[in-house]
Amino acid sequence: LFTFSPFSFKKNTPAINNTINTLIIASPLQALDENELNAVKGFLGRGKNLIVFAESYTVDSQLGSTLLTQNLNDILGSLGVTI
Repeated sequence: LFTFSPFSFKKNTPAINNTINTLIIASPLQALDENELNAVKGFLGRGKNLIVFAESYTVDSQLGSTLLTQNLNDILGSLGVTI
């Protein structure tokens, strides 16, 4: 029913393959660079789907928290969603 294929921005930018219908971004630990952001925006502009599993903070074994530097709100904000 579904086919899952690993995708790496580093190898595949500036565009996400048109055969991909749904992109899943899971637990990004760093901000996307400008090319990666533009690739995701272009992907969405082609009417494709995006699923994001993201957190604003990470928690270490000592229960200390660190704010994650990610910029998915640059994309999601225009869709009315914020992290």
